[in-house]
Amino acid sequence: MKFEKRFQTEVVPEWKIKYIDYKGLKKKLRNVQREKLTRDKEFMQNNNEPSINGDSEILSQHNEKRNSVQSFGMNSVADSVQDFIHKVSYALVTLQRHQSLSSYNKPRPSKITSLETLMDQVDPKERLFFTALDVELEKIEHFYKRNIQEIKTTNRMNLLAQQYEKLKEMSDTKKQSFEVRNTKAFVKQSIDYFMSPNKPGSTSTISSDTDEQQIYYKIAKKIIKKAVFEFYRGAELLKKYRVLNYNGFSKILKKYDKITERNGSQIYMQKVTNSYFVKSDVIKKLLKEAEDFYVENFEGGSRSQAIQKLRMPNKDNKTYYHSMLRVGLYLGLALPALIRAIMEAMAIEKENAIWPKLIELYSGFLLAVAFLLLFSVNMYIWTMSHINYKFIFEFDTRSNLDFRQYIEIPAIIFLILCYVMFFNFHFQENTFIDPSKYPIILIIIIVAILFNPLRTLYYNARRWFIFTATRLIGSGILRVEFRDFFFADILVSLSYSMTTLRLFGCLESKCSDKLIPALGSIPAIFRVLQTCKRCWDTLQVNHFINLGKYGSTIFAIVMSYRYRIASTSINRALWVIVQSISSIYSFIWDVKMDWSLFKLHSTNYLLRDELGFEHHWLYYCAIIINFILRMSWTLLLINNENFSREAASFIVASSEMIRRIQWCIIRVENEHVNNCVQFRAIKEVPLPFPTEESENIEVAIAADYDRASSLASFSSWSRKLFSRRKLNPADNWRDFEPTKNTSEYMYVNEIYEESDDDDDSYDEENDYDKYRERNTMVSLARMEGGHGLSNAYASRSFLPLNENNRSIY
Repeated sequence: MKFEKRFQTEVVPEWKIKYIDYKGLKKKLRNVQREKLTRDKEFMQNNNEPSINGDSEILSQHNEKRNSVQSFGMNSVADSVQDFIHKVSYALVTLQRHQSLSSYNKPRPSKITSLETLMDQVDPKERLFFTALDVELEKIEHFYKRNIQEIKTTNRMNLLAQQYEKLKEMSDTKKQSFEVRNTKAFVKQSIDYFMSPNKPGSTSTISSDTDEQQIYYKIAKKIIKKAVFEFYRGAELLKKYRVLNYNGFSKILKKYDKITERNGSQIYMQKVTNSYFVKSDVIKKLLKEAEDFYVENFEGGSRSQAIQKLRMPNKDNKTYYHSMLRVGLYLGLALPALIRAIMEAMAIEKENAIWPKLIELYSGFLLAVAFLLLFSVNMYIWTMSHINYKFIFEFDTRSNLDFRQYIEIPAIIFLILCYVMFFNFHFQENTFIDPSKYPIILIIIIVAILFNPLRTLYYNARRWFIFTATRLIGSGILRVEFRDFFFADILVSLSYSMTTLRLFGCLESKCSDKLIPALGSIPAIFRVLQTCKRCWDTLQVNHFINLGKYGSTIFAIVMSYRYRIASTSINRALWVIVQSISSIYSFIWDVKMDWSLFKLHSTNYLLRDELGFEHHWLYYCAIIINFILRMSWTLLLINNENFSREAASFIVASSEMIRRIQWCIIRVENEHVNNCVQFRAIKEVPLPFPTEESENIEVAIAADYDRASSLASFSSWSRKLFSRRKLNPADNWRDFEPTKNTSEYMYVNEIYEESDDDDDSYDEENDYDKYRERNTMVSLARMEGGHGLSNAYASRSFLPLNENNRSIY
């Protein structure tokens, strides 16, 4: 694998701009190469006259031999071969003469012994290349040094050791009171952990100031173990950052030597080798310390087993041929069954009331499974665009699935669904199974697959999915994570599938439509509860405004039901008005808040400054398509005998499902861009026992966040309600808001004063250098002063804090 390709696959996406700009340096080397070729060509033209006589002699000899061959009048194959040999010999002799001329007359570059001598001998293009190398080296030095300083300041490993000592003390005294005795106790402990008012960053998640005996032994030990994992992963990322950048300098300088025939790599690599990020052994010591701690306390002295668990598995060379083969087999078997099932359903006589209900029920299942299948396309897009969605969703870094593995589970469910539909519609009366029992059989099979206790079929992924779905039950109580509201938003778009669940209880009897608004509103109610929780935790107006979006969604569902049971002109008008307000409200929130687009002063017209996808037209198309699909409910206004309301409802639901797929792509991309701006690449794990640092954290730290106004100062009633509400600065650690146009590129004018020359005065070659140099210096200045970096974010990414604030890592 070429180094450039390996470099692109191994970089930490959130730190991408802090790596060596290998592609930009190669571009400069191409400019150096073109300059060298131009000089060589001019030299050859100026020194080509002495070789004319020699070349004419060779040409005359070649013509004599050619004429001697033609004098015999032979046109055989042997004569043609002999003529070809003479041509080749002539070309070789000519090339040899030109090479000898160049070697004797062309000045050779002398061997360089110092960097100063090198800079004196290079031409302007090469000098630009070495200036860019200096800028890249300084950028890497500052970033690495700041991260190392952050690790030393927080003293994380000593903190973990202190936490474990407290755990052992409590284990020795009253271990029995902390052990989990049964499933009921474990569930209670888990709920207490997630309901704790102390948030990540406060380092006192499940502790109690009044009664430390409420801390449960096994949960506390599990949290400390996870914290060691994340610390080791962060140190490992820094180690790879150092190695990859060092190899980048080595490779690019070797290319320079090959092009210019100098020994520049030997000279400049001495400077790289003497830099801090190469000489420092802090990371090596930290990794050794973490390994020793883990071996002693969690693996019973087995170092090999501990190293295997701690180190990240290498998935670069992993292949997925077997997974894709199985997926192709499942889909290849499912699609013919689906087509045949649709044909059988269309041929069924609708006199029996059970068949329309079955068709509607299977439509809801099909829509949900189709979303799961299409979500693999999203994962493919994120992977190809180097968007770190695995970090955003907090997947296990050691057992997460590739998109080619993920699609296998929904493909199996799709296969089962298609054949259950086919058997249900094909064997209508000639079967020993009641037609109304097939959906129940389908549910049993799906539940058996998801809850299979055997460690097969991606056990860890299934467990993550079940745990995430279960967390929705605690909406409004549990702290809100990205995956929580993301999963709830997906269910909002699958409300059609939720409403079809009512048919399970009335397949053979008359159904009541009263459950439609209740079932359809459940996902939106989850989001309302989550938004209330975020509003209470952060006291931010944006979350309060977001309540209006989901409130209008619930109101629109209720009005749609009223119009369905009583199609009067008044109900129709009310439903159209409410649905229009809800659609426009949701569209504006999607684009402005969830996607962080429509920035009026952005360098990218009506988008935002930092974009995860290269092509801007994708965002404009997404905005237009989002609006069109948001308004797809207007199809329900069509009154046509050949276009039933059930068919229109399914089309509208399918449009909403497709819109959600598109929404997911840019929503995750926006979160990734926000992580890149803040350099967040490490998960924050709250610790179970209080520390001295956690007691000194003040509410003033929250002022570092450039966010909306607090509800406590919004109005008189809110001041009374929230005036005594004590904010934890870590509450904003998981606050999800649109990306600002205040990235590091916006601070250029603060570092550099405006030049007398226009931007047009820069030529093409120097413009890129100034651009990279400015952005690098801006990044360094922001890291020096802490501009735009909140303390919680900085802690999470091993970044430095302001001098006046303490670490909460």
